[in-house]
Amino acid sequence: MSLCAPHAKILLLSSLLLIPTFSSAQTTPNTRTAALSRTAALSLFNKTRPATFKLERTGEGYGTGFFISADGYALTAYHVVEGGTQLSARTSADEVFPLELIGFDAAQDIALVKATSKTPLNFVKVALETPMIGQNVLAIGNSRGDFLQSRVGKLLGLDVDAGRADFPKGALEMNAPLAPGDSGGPIFNVAGEAIGVV
Repeated sequence: MSLCAPHAKILLLSSLLLIPTFSSAQTTPNTRTAALSRTAALSLFNKTRPATFKLERTGEGYGTGFFISADGYALTAYHVVEGGTQLSARTSADEVFPLELIGFDAAQDIALVKATSKTPLNFVKVALETPMIGQNVLAIGNSRGDFLQSRVGKLLGLDVDAGRADFPKGALEMNAPLAPGDSGGPIFNVAGEAIGVV
């Protein structure tokens, strides 16, 4: 069982910092909750992986993040960047970009960072629809020595209180096998839109 920061905080943080508004593709409930085939999971992974990155803190560990705009704005978990002196993003194309911390909400464990790049970056849309319990989800992260690999599961709960100080209140609960290193990574719906942050 894994918990991630609520999708509403992504939308709030994005809108407060004037990130461009993203439109949402409509999906039917049957599409969202039907079992995700291996082919569909691979297609979703290949579509979204270029917008994700390994977030490295010089000499201090790593986590995951994902771009939400072509000009380098990205989301991650606050505990991944907290106290970091030098942050960088390593993409699936093995490009490395310095990152600057733009803003954060420590209580919700979410942070907005910005990459310095001379060219537009791959990015994903943030979902505007409320996720549904039972819908398929895909997370991308760097746990277990993997580099930007997928974790497939289903959304088990909305607005969950884990009863632990290290999880924000109102989290999403999913059954994908997440571990340290996946923190800050995206949780995607079947349309490839971000619905949460690990």
